[in-house]
Amino acid sequence: MINHIIFHPAVRHSRLCWLFLGVALGFGLRPAPAQDHLEPQAPFPGSEQYWVDMRQVFAEAYGPNVILRVFRLPSLGIEDVVTGIRETNGSYEAFIITSSSRVWDLEEVRQIKAGRKNGIRPDGTLADGSPHSPYVRLVQETPATAAQIKTKKEDASISARLAKRIAKVWQKELLAAKVPTEKREGFDGEVFSFSAAVEGRGAVTADIWSPQVESRMGRLVSLVETLGKFARKQIGEEKIAKAVKNFEQQ
Repeated sequence: MINHIIFHPAVRHSRLCWLFLGVALGFGLRPAPAQDHLEPQAPFPGSEQYWVDMRQVFAEAYGPNVILRVFRLPSLGIEDVVTGIRETNGSYEAFIITSSSRVWDLEEVRQIKAGRKNGIRPDGTLADGSPHSPYVRLVQETPATAAQIKTKKEDASISARLAKRIAKVWQKELLAAKVPTEKREGFDGEVFSFSAAVEGRGAVTADIWSPQVESRMGRLVSLVETLGKFARKQIGEEKIAKAVKNFEQQ
């Protein structure tokens, strides 16, 4: 039933009601258009407490020495990820932090227990008596508070020259963020939320939702993924430099 669906922020760009009805009726969806810029971060239901929880879980990613970061927030899956770069006394470090569970699950469970989800009882069972509810396990296994969500951090030193080069890419793309001219349709996906300090503007944040791999923003996300692999010590710095060059030369 439609009223059993709980929407994650990764689907907030969609025209949700019409989209889900289209899926339910068997209609195909238009492929998302190529993306060439970030989009100003838009509020979504539950966002206030959600971002309070995010700041608590990923406190290290919000430190004053962090010069850039990007959150990867999947609508499906069991974890959130933040990748970034921080500076300490002239030395730079790439990092990646993974949570033990999705922070959004806290908001979903709060809504369920408060009775704000039509057709779902506070214990996660379905009011219509359907035997198999995915929300029972969600209610039972989701941590009670953000403080109970664990994180794993991995990091690697990165040259100052390359770190500053990546920071310039972030700043340029954040300043170029604009509201899209056409609606993008999609259901499950991922939000990539970029942030950095920009001179004269303070902290700036902008998002992109599930960009096509071959699009400009798809290549920016590829750079993020390369930076994450470097922080995990899976690749060398030359791979990041190549990813940055590939994006700059678009």
